[in-house]
Amino acid sequence: MNRSYRQNKRAEAAAETRRRIVEATVELHRTVGPRHTTVAEVARRAGVERLTVYNHFPDEADMVRACQGHWLGLHPPPDRAGWGATPDPEARLRQALTSLYAWFEETEEMTSRVVRDAPDLPSFDFIVKGWIEQNRRTVEILSEDRVATSRLDATLRTVTSFHTWQVLRRQAGLGNDAAIALAMDWVSAAERA
Repeated sequence: MNRSYRQNKRAEAAAETRRRIVEATVELHRTVGPRHTTVAEVARRAGVERLTVYNHFPDEADMVRACQGHWLGLHPPPDRAGWGATPDPEARLRQALTSLYAWFEETEEMTSRVVRDAPDLPSFDFIVKGWIEQNRRTVEILSEDRVATSRLDATLRTVTSFHTWQVLRRQAGLGNDAAIALAMDWVSAAERA
């Protein structure tokens, strides 16, 4: 009984240490970006030694996966599958843009830093590939019941992009509703062309 109790306590302590490491890493990715996140700073914030970080995450990609899982658990992305259940293409586009733009606003600080740094970091390759696949799936869903053209495809990729949202919101100063209306106008123009 004592041995089992000690093993459980050890497992709980290890899980708690791992959680602190993940949370420290997520916070650094959010505030300074992945490129500027160091193991030394993760260890300091988590209250552990650098070796402890390496013991829990010998592979940097494993740490990135754990951080992504933690972050997405706190900030779930929009439900793309649910968009497909909306039969009207315009209503589907509005639903998609509304949920995407709200999520971009909620996650802007983290997303902007990860988008900036990820392409240069091999441990983030799976995230970059995931973005490409998500964007492909988004365009596929939003193209249903529309005449497919390269112009429509390019426009849908543009209006569902985090960078486009940032330009519309932060540089042009539009509110989300105005940004969505403009994006929908662009899609309509692409369809008419």
